[in-house]
Amino acid sequence: MDNWAADTSPANKGTGAAPKKDILIVDDVPANLHLLSEMLTKQGYKVRSVINGHMALMATRAAPPDLILLDINMPGMTGYEVCEHLRADESTRDIPIIFISALDETQDKVKAFTVGGMDYITKPFQVEEVLARVETHLALRELQAKLQRANQELERRVEERTAQVVQLAVEKGRLEHELHMAREVQASFLPQETPQVPGWEFVARWRPAREVAGDYYDFISGDGGQIGLVIADAAGKGMPAALFMVLARSILRASVDRASSPAQGITRANRLLCADASEGTFITLFYALLDPASGHMTYVNAGHNPPLLYRARQEQLTQLMPTGMVLGVIPHAAFEQDALQLQPGDFMVLYTDGVTDATDAQGRGFGVERLQSIILEHRGAPAVDIVAALEQAIDDFAGSSDPFDDIAVVAVKRSTARNP
Repeated sequence: MDNWAADTSPANKGTGAAPKKDILIVDDVPANLHLLSEMLTKQGYKVRSVINGHMALMATRAAPPDLILLDINMPGMTGYEVCEHLRADESTRDIPIIFISALDETQDKVKAFTVGGMDYITKPFQVEEVLARVETHLALRELQAKLQRANQELERRVEERTAQVVQLAVEKGRLEHELHMAREVQASFLPQETPQVPGWEFVARWRPAREVAGDYYDFISGDGGQIGLVIADAAGKGMPAALFMVLARSILRASVDRASSPAQGITRANRLLCADASEGTFITLFYALLDPASGHMTYVNAGHNPPLLYRARQEQLTQLMPTGMVLGVIPHAAFEQDALQLQPGDFMVLYTDGVTDATDAQGRGFGVERLQSIILEHRGAPAVDIVAALEQAIDDFAGSSDPFDDIAVVAVKRSTARNP
């Protein structure tokens, strides 16, 4: 009779080949053990044999086999009881158990399946049948093991992915909060109100394409009631452009303060910006110094979109073309200035390229011609209505398309009627 811990497979002796599956045979009849063991070892299986239920439990718990061939009628502990013990143990509950018994009554087979048996072979058995049943249940066991491993791997990946999603949600929430705070901080740098000067209208709008923007406008109080008008666009979008915008605003305000002329102030601002600008960073800017008392205005256009000037007497719309290059590129760039007189009824519209570059669902741009047409159509309206009409036209044109770029608009209009 084979010892339960021995490998009796002649097919593996001296070959060095790994044995096939491990099978435990439990039967109190030595002839049955010998026959089953010899039959299975010839097929390359590793076989262990025990003669009663207690030894079967010990052998299984010591080294769980891949399959158990289990007799029912044995002294001390029946095969039914062995099966119940194994099924109650989490470490052994999934081992396939095939009952091999001389009992052939239906109730015997029903009980065998009830206590957890996977199959039932009636003695005397046929070798071919036993081998076929063994192969089938070992294959099923392997498939089950693969499925369990796949499920465990899937659960692991789901847990990892869930953890990643949760972490991303936390990071997203933190980032959104930080961007919201950044937008509030950036918005605080913009004028909280427009100048209130009798006989003049000042209107401004600011729309970032994202939480923060590189576009900005400003109103700077000057000597003798003069007002500095600024509209600018830092290259790029998002946080880098917003940070450069804040830097440019501070530098510009410091540079034009007490400068002898707008050109001198912009020249100084450009020199300082070049010292801090990284490669590919620049800003387009329009700066004008307006004297509301006389309507006289001196301006510098540093590579910015030409503001539109409407002359009421001539009913004509003209562009204020650049008088110098963009800021932050060449430290010693020269900037010229130009001057004009705003008469009653005249007005200017300053804007960034987010207006003309706005796109519709087909990818077409809003364009300068459309902008000019809207301004001319509303030329007799107050400045606030001109800007509102422009905003509505952009919204109607873009529809549900995402904003292409930041938008800033400033309108300045001299009233036709004098205040008493």
